[in-house]
Amino acid sequence: MYKCYLCNYEGEMKIKSNVNGSNILLCPNCTLEFMYPQTSDEELSKIYSNKNYPTCNFDNGIEENPMTLMKRKTFNRILKKILPYCSNGNLLDIGCSSGLLLEEAKLLGFEPYGMEISEYASGIAKKRIGNDRIHNGILETSNFNKNFFNVITMIDVIEHVKNPIEILKNVKNILNNTGGVHFDNYS
Repeated sequence: MYKCYLCNYEGEMKIKSNVNGSNILLCPNCTLEFMYPQTSDEELSKIYSNKNYPTCNFDNGIEENPMTLMKRKTFNRILKKILPYCSNGNLLDIGCSSGLLLEEAKLLGFEPYGMEISEYASGIAKKRIGNDRIHNGILETSNFNKNFFNVITMIDVIEHVKNPIEILKNVKNILNNTGGVHFDNYS
């Protein structure tokens, strides 16, 4: 018997896969896929502080390679889904990694901002986008102004968050009244 972190459904769930001893579960009620048991704060700190953090082992922020080019194309496709609804303004990418999506957003006319838990990855993003535009940490410790963002993206993020409802409440506070949130799980 499991409990979904998003919709609070309690009951049996399909085990989609197993990663390092933790099951990836599929909630039959809301279709959220999440890790159970969730990674401890201590384990997360180890993962995200390492230079071998998975999304950065291919991107040093200096030279392009087939993987960064593929990621750029993917992010460009995601951003083009947003353009019919919002084509400029302040965009926050929560979980921005090394800032590739943010660079693509800037090319399309957005003012890019990012938030990344990995100090190593956020360091690369800061070089790409600017120190004042990247927050290294979690949303609860950021100082983004209320109603500041037109668009907030969360690409491959929501399934990693311990309390999705709480993060969505915080997102609502910094999103302006006509803004929108885009979730994507492309991997």
